[in-house]
Amino acid sequence: MASDDYEPVDCNVFDYVEIACMYRYPVRIFFRDGGQLDGTAADTAVEAGRGEFLVLDIDGKSERVRLDTIATLETRVAGARFSRVNITG
Repeated sequence: MASDDYEPVDCNVFDYVEIACMYRYPVRIFFRDGGQLDGTAADTAVEAGRGEFLVLDIDGKSERVRLDTIATLETRVAGARFSRVNITG
Protein backbone atom coordinates (compact mmCIF):
# COMPACT_ATOMS: atom_id res chain seq x y z
CA MET A 1 0.00 0.00 0.00
CA ALA A 2 1.57 3.31 -1.07
CA SER A 3 1.78 6.11 1.48
CA ASP A 4 -0.59 8.29 -0.55
CA ASP A 5 -3.21 5.52 -0.24
CA TYR A 6 -3.39 5.83 3.56
CA GLU A 7 -6.93 5.41 4.89
CA PRO A 8 -7.38 7.10 8.30
CA VAL A 9 -9.11 4.95 10.91
CA ASP A 10 -12.24 6.07 12.73
CA CYS A 11 -11.56 8.21 15.82
CA ASN A 12 -13.58 5.84 18.03
CA VAL A 13 -11.39 2.96 16.90
CA PHE A 14 -8.23 5.00 17.49
CA ASP A 15 -9.34 5.38 21.12
CA TYR A 16 -9.03 1.59 21.58
CA VAL A 17 -5.51 1.68 20.16
CA GLU A 18 -4.60 4.42 22.64
CA ILE A 19 -6.14 2.43 25.54
CA ALA A 20 -4.04 -0.59 24.56
CA CYS A 21 -0.94 1.61 24.65
CA MET A 22 -1.86 3.33 27.91
CA TYR A 23 -2.12 -0.05 29.68
CA ARG A 24 0.70 -1.60 27.63
CA TYR A 25 -1.48 -4.56 26.77
CA PRO A 26 0.05 -7.56 25.09
CA VAL A 27 -1.78 -7.70 21.76
CA ARG A 28 -2.19 -9.82 18.69
CA ILE A 29 -2.66 -8.01 15.40
CA PHE A 30 -4.54 -9.64 12.56
CA PHE A 31 -3.56 -7.95 9.30
CA ARG A 32 -5.85 -7.31 6.36
CA ASP A 33 -3.62 -9.58 4.26
CA GLY A 34 -4.11 -12.50 6.66
CA GLY A 35 -0.87 -12.27 8.64
CA GLN A 36 -0.51 -11.96 12.42
CA LEU A 37 1.90 -10.25 14.80
CA ASP A 38 2.22 -10.38 18.60
CA GLY A 39 3.74 -7.65 20.73
CA THR A 40 3.08 -5.15 23.50
CA ALA A 41 1.21 -1.98 22.57
CA ALA A 42 3.60 0.84 23.48
CA ASP A 43 2.62 4.06 21.68
CA THR A 44 1.00 5.66 18.68
CA ALA A 45 2.75 7.78 16.09
CA VAL A 46 1.71 10.02 13.23
CA GLU A 47 4.09 10.60 10.35
CA ALA A 48 3.22 13.38 7.93
CA GLY A 49 2.49 11.94 4.53
CA ARG A 50 2.74 8.35 5.78
CA GLY A 51 -0.14 7.82 8.19
CA GLU A 52 -0.92 6.71 11.75
CA PHE A 53 0.98 3.90 13.44
CA LEU A 54 0.76 1.59 16.41
CA VAL A 55 4.19 1.19 17.97
CA LEU A 56 4.73 -2.31 19.32
CA ASP A 57 7.43 -3.53 21.67
CA ILE A 58 8.54 -6.91 20.36
CA ASP A 59 11.29 -8.53 22.41
CA GLY A 60 12.67 -5.11 23.40
CA LYS A 61 12.59 -3.65 19.89
CA SER A 62 10.10 -1.09 18.57
CA GLU A 63 8.14 -1.87 15.45
CA ARG A 64 5.68 0.52 13.80
CA VAL A 65 2.55 -0.93 12.25
CA ARG A 66 0.47 1.31 10.00
CA LEU A 67 -3.09 1.29 11.34
CA ASP A 68 -4.80 0.87 7.98
CA THR A 69 -3.00 -2.45 7.47
CA ILE A 70 -4.64 -3.91 10.61
CA ALA A 71 -7.96 -5.73 10.37
CA THR A 72 -8.34 -6.60 14.06
CA LEU A 73 -6.55 -5.80 17.32
CA GLU A 74 -6.93 -8.36 20.10
CA THR A 75 -5.77 -7.96 23.70
CA ARG A 76 -4.07 -10.97 25.23
CA VAL A 77 -4.56 -10.33 28.93
CA ALA A 78 -7.42 -11.18 31.29
CA GLY A 79 -9.36 -8.19 32.59
CA ALA A 80 -8.45 -5.84 29.73
CA ARG A 81 -10.83 -2.94 29.07
CA PHE A 82 -11.65 -4.54 25.72
CA SER A 83 -10.86 -7.88 24.14
CA ARG A 84 -11.08 -7.28 20.41
CA VAL A 85 -11.71 -4.37 18.06
CA ASN A 86 -12.02 -4.25 14.30
CA ILE A 87 -9.72 -1.55 12.96
CA THR A 88 -10.39 -1.69 9.21
CA GLY A 89 -12.73 -3.45 6.81
